[in-house]
Amino acid sequence: MALEFHPSTKICLQFPMNARNKLHPPLLENYAGNAFVLASVLSSAHELFQEPLWSIIVKIQAAKKEVGHEYAKSFATALESTEKFFPSMRELTLVSDWMKFPFLELDFEWGKPCGAVPLVTPAPETAFLMRGSSEVFVRIGLESQHVEAFMKNFYGSH
Repeated sequence: MALEFHPSTKICLQFPMNARNKLHPPLLENYAGNAFVLASVLSSAHELFQEPLWSIIVKIQAAKKEVGHEYAKSFATALESTEKFFPSMRELTLVSDWMKFPFLELDFEWGKPCGAVPLVTPAPETAFLMRGSSEVFVRIGLESQHVEAFMKNFYGSH
């Protein structure tokens, strides 16, 4: 809504997901590096903003089930390619679920943190879902020209 898309505009939601158990053979338990792929859901702006939230959640769950070894292999091959393709970022939003990361359990010898958020996003249109002590935080990245429209839509027009 804040980006003022035409209802028929196609929107791509991308979300990283753990690829450890998608690989054959799977990575060992003690593997210390990151192993993720980006899965995606394509939706019209109308569907994304007018349909109930659960309908997009069902699409995301279905997309995650589709990811397997071949998808992960193809994703790795694409990352290694010398020809990089970056779609228009305005229609692409990265959604990253950090709900399981134990940020509030970290202790740097001066006590547990009161909160944690990423300072920089990989792209302007990025949303991080993070668990607080009793709430869920959504860290949203927007380009500055869209902030006012976002706030009007979020808080209402009053």
